[in-house]
Amino acid sequence: PNPNPNPNPNPKPAVENLYIVQLAIWFVTLFFFRFLEVPAGDYHVMYTHHVVTIGVVTLSYAATTYVHFGLVVFLLHDLSDVPLDIMKLFSLLRLEESHGWYLSEITYVIFMPIWIYTRNYVFPVKLIYYGVWGTMYGTRDPHGEEFWCHGLREGSYKQVLLDQDQQRAMEQELSVTCTCCGGLAAWALLCTLEVLHVWWTYLLLRIGYNGLFLGVAVEDVKAVYYDAEPTNKDKATTTTTNKKKTN
Repeated sequence: PNPNPNPNPNPKPAVENLYIVQLAIWFVTLFFFRFLEVPAGDYHVMYTHHVVTIGVVTLSYAATTYVHFGLVVFLLHDLSDVPLDIMKLFSLLRLEESHGWYLSEITYVIFMPIWIYTRNYVFPVKLIYYGVWGTMYGTRDPHGEEFWCHGLREGSYKQVLLDQDQQRAMEQELSVTCTCCGGLAAWALLCTLEVLHVWWTYLLLRIGYNGLFLGVAVEDVKAVYYDAEPTNKDKATTTTTNKKKTN
């Protein structure tokens, strides 16, 4: 077995800097989203996503054992976020159909397989099930390698840990990371993110189906969920204006 079951006892400075930058980005994004931007139709979903993501990043950074999980989360999100942002840009510029060289449609066709594979397969199966749940309660992964929590419980690693301080550190890791304090908290946060991924997958597939097969304008489909919701003040102003027009 691996003489050091904790794969990231001391994260490298570059990894720490990446976490600090990611946390800063998410906190700034959350602040702008909460206080400065106009609430959209998916406001509550996006707000939940931002809060949960900050929780995942903070937990994986605080518990060094989960640093590699946090890095995988960053990678999976960035792989799909790049084509998603490009698609949003083309959509805002109305580069669709023949007058826009079908750029929105092309990027959608390229983006959806990447989104489904990373967010609805790799994320729940490889990361949540094998990476977290399997690590806590499994014995061996599909490749036959022993999960390190199981190795700590069964004492497999004690045979190669000659340093008693290192052995005590691993036993402390078992009591925190492999139980409810760390493992289940990470599992719950990641599962919440996956529920949001499934919801967005449904919306994206609906937008694509209506736009590509039914000929409905993309803006009309998105308006149901993404257009800004009028505030009470806006509603009152609209009502007053309509009354004046009627009179």
